[in-house]
Formats: sequence, structure tokens, C-alpha cells
Amino acid sequence: MAAAVLSEQGVMPAYEAEEMITQSLDGIEKKSPRLGELARYVNDTRMGKSGWQPEYSQRIFDTAAKSALKNLATAEENYYEENNTYTPDLSDLAASYQEDPAIRVYILSADNRKWKAVARHVGSRKDFVYDSNNGGLQP
Repeated sequence: MAAAVLSEQGVMPAYEAEEMITQSLDGIEKKSPRLGELARYVNDTRMGKSGWQPEYSQRIFDTAAKSALKNLATAEENYYEENNTYTPDLSDLAASYQEDPAIRVYILSADNRKWKAVARHVGSRKDFVYDSNNGGLQP
């Protein structure tokens, strides 16, 4: 008996389900190659057939965390323009900063002269710091 998968469309052969997933991943990859690679990794890991090198995954996760901090910097600057101070509250930035559930971002401090935040991707063990008083993203 061939393997089957229960889906929203009912029961279908496993090879059809895998083909649908592959088509979806191809679509994601066309829009964003990095996101496509990450989606393939997540799918392959879930299916138990990951051939990815852990250090490559780490770089993708770290790049996403750094990008989140750079986007946060833009949002903080926009907030400062309107309020003449930086905010320690992410909810104040909701209009210009979209949180990514895979990235934990914490604003450590903020006042009328500077702000500091830390970010980490849930798949990573590395923290990244943005310190506006010391040139931005820290090495």
C-alpha cells in the first residue's frame, strides 16, 4: 500500500503532497532566495532529510537577527523624529517596525539621546547588539 497524507483536500498519495510542498517552496524561493533556502531547510528537517551544514543555517539566522536590529534602528529614528526621544517599548514602534516571531528583540535602554537593543534568532545561540551611542550594530 502506498503512503498517504491527510490534507485539507482529503487523503492524497504522499508523492502528491511532497510535490505540492516542492511547488510552494519553489514559489517562495523565486520571491526571496534566502527565505526559500530557509523554508527548504525547515521542511527537510521536519521530513528528517536535512543535508544542510549547521554553520550555513547559523549564518542565515544571524543575518536575520542583524537585519531585525537594522530595521529597529530605522523605526527608532522615525520615532525620534516625531517625539524627540527614543522609546524602550516595541509596541510604540508598531507602525514602522514589524516583529518577526523567529527573532527575539529586546530594547535594553532608551532615552532622549541614545538607545540600545539586543536580538537573537530562535535557531541561534548568538546575541547581536545595536548601540546607537557606539556606532550602531556592534561586532
